[in-house]
Order: sequence, then structure tokens, then C-alpha cells
Amino acid sequence: MLSAGSVCTKNNFSILALPPSGIKGPAGLAGKTIAVNLTNNIQTLMTNAELKADGVNPASVKYVVVPFPNMAAALKAGRVDAISVVEPFITGTEQSDGAVPVMSECTGSLAAFPLGGYFATASWAAKYPHTAHAFQVAMGKAQAFANTHPAAVRAILPTYTKIPVAAAPHINLGVSPQR
Repeated sequence: MLSAGSVCTKNNFSILALPPSGIKGPAGLAGKTIAVNLTNNIQTLMTNAELKADGVNPASVKYVVVPFPNMAAALKAGRVDAISVVEPFITGTEQSDGAVPVMSECTGSLAAFPLGGYFATASWAAKYPHTAHAFQVAMGKAQAFANTHPAAVRAILPTYTKIPVAAAPHINLGVSPQR
């Protein structure tokens, strides 16, 4: 692993529902259909852990695959009861469709859970140790900048995501871990 990518923080990986659904918390998810980007991955693992911690049987939930950019439309159309979504899609769905958080997937034992990172093969790192080190240093600087200049990060997000420009200032960026 060359560098950690991101860690889970409250409300940067959440389950959202529309207010008319009546889902107000984890208990309301029992028997419901939740959109996930992929099944049997970090989303379902974390959702199942949070549901279990809140006394909800994870087997009572049905997961369906919906790509992140399409989740708001699936929720609005009633094809799913809730969506397991990450930023910037959380804020976008809240802003454009009025969705509300019903469960953070980054609390309790999952607070600060690693969500991603940057990897290389051992043979590549051995062959290019200076490049690997330079990448690590650059990522450390970039992550420090992102943590101390959230407005700059929010300003660039609409240039490569499909979220409304007006939603960008409200995005929960989470924390970029530093080496």
C-alpha cells in the first residue's frame, strides 16, 4: 500500500431515504430494499454491521445494484426504499430530491474505517522505490492540503461530478488520512 485514500467519517457514507417512506432510522430499514453500488462489498459489509449493532437482522434487507450516479433517480422513482451512498452523491440527493439520512455507515466500530487507498505490486515498488516514495510524499501533501483547504476541494468537485454547483459547499468531505 503506497498511501491511504480516505477513511469513513460520520455522514460521508450514509443510507438515505425520502421522508414519505417513513424510514427514520435503522429499524425502519428492516424488510426494505437498499440500493448499493456493488453487492458483497464494503457497502453491504458496513451496512450489515451497523444494522446488527442497532438490533436489526441484516438478512431482512434486500440489496440491489444501482450505480452511484443513478441512485437518486431509483429512490425518487420508488424502485428502492433507500440508498447506500457516498459523497458527493449524499449532498446531491439531499439537495435535489429532499432525501434525508437514516443511518450513517461510519459510526461506532466503523468510525475511521479505511475506505480506499493507492496500491502497487511489490515488484513495482522494489523496481521504482524513488517513484513510490515521491508518490507517497505527494499524496501526503495533497491530503494535508485537502484537510486544511476544504473550500478549494469543494470548488473543484462540480467540474468532474454531476452534482449541482450549489450543493458543493455543503458536501461533507470527510478526512484524508496522512502518513
